[in-house]
Amino acid sequence: LYAIMGRLGIINTRGGLIFALLATQVPFCIILMASFFANIPRDIEEAAFVDGAGRWRILFTIVTPLVKSGLLAVGIYAFLMTWDDYLHAATLIQSDELRTLSVGIALRYLGELSYDWSLVNAISIIGTIPVVLLFFFFQKYMIKGLVAGAVKG
Repeated sequence: LYAIMGRLGIINTRGGLIFALLATQVPFCIILMASFFANIPRDIEEAAFVDGAGRWRILFTIVTPLVKSGLLAVGIYAFLMTWDDYLHAATLIQSDELRTLSVGIALRYLGELSYDWSLVNAISIIGTIPVVLLFFFFQKYMIKGLVAGAVKG
């Protein structure tokens, strides 16, 4: 991945980091979403088609509301995985102004001989606030989505 991105000239750019994170998250999220779409009864789609709805209308007005909880669960999962990603950010970003929070903490405040634990703890707490707020507001959908994908019935 590093060699490909080096040839494209997108190392040390936000776009390059986004591309790398998309390349790792999209396949897994597609596999997760496939289980939610597989649980939608085919009869619902066929009934909508008989009533005159097209494929896009069936997708957006019938199927998507039924998999909304799964979509939110997978979206939150993808956000958490990219928020906590250290490997790609440490490898692909070299400038201080483009570094992510976890890499910035590790490179700036954790040294070989000394640690500034008070700053590391303060920044880590501030960095967890968006994740906690996200989960707090969407926990109903997250739990419903995780449970719905696990049961076949």
